[in-house]
Amino acid sequence: VWLLCSGALDRLARNRGYYSRLVLRAIANVPRSVVYEFDGDIQLWKTTENSKLSGNDISRSSDCIKVEAIVMKRIIMAFYERTSYIGYCPCFVPLIGSLLKKMGEEASFWILVQIVERILPDDYFTTTLSACVDQFLLFDLLSKLDAPLSNHIRELEAKHKE
Repeated sequence: VWLLCSGALDRLARNRGYYSRLVLRAIANVPRSVVYEFDGDIQLWKTTENSKLSGNDISRSSDCIKVEAIVMKRIIMAFYERTSYIGYCPCFVPLIGSLLKKMGEEASFWILVQIVERILPDDYFTTTLSACVDQFLLFDLLSKLDAPLSNHIRELEAKHKE
């Protein structure tokens, strides 16, 4: 549904091979300092994902999370190569992680492109704090203004993670 509604399906169909070429260019062009930055965020994501695994969970394993992290790095590098004017934002890591649980690598890349280039305002990453900070501030404010609603959201998050 996201692919269709966001317009990513159309971009994917019209740009066959673009993502693969972009990944290859990114490997050569993305500065090592930038790669180190998102490597740290991916490592943190892996640790968090591994901590969610239970002894009975056979749907995802530590090895699966390692593969997702490798794929995530390719998506981030390709996206950075495409949109270096935006730079890297740590909130891309959990977003891409969520997308990869639902769809493949190239589809996840095009959804990210659509969200950042078409859905969010043009100045979102240059004049506001960032999507991550916005989300934390909103949740903090909500917990202060409407504790019952805040608790309900936490309960829904816990159920969703099960």
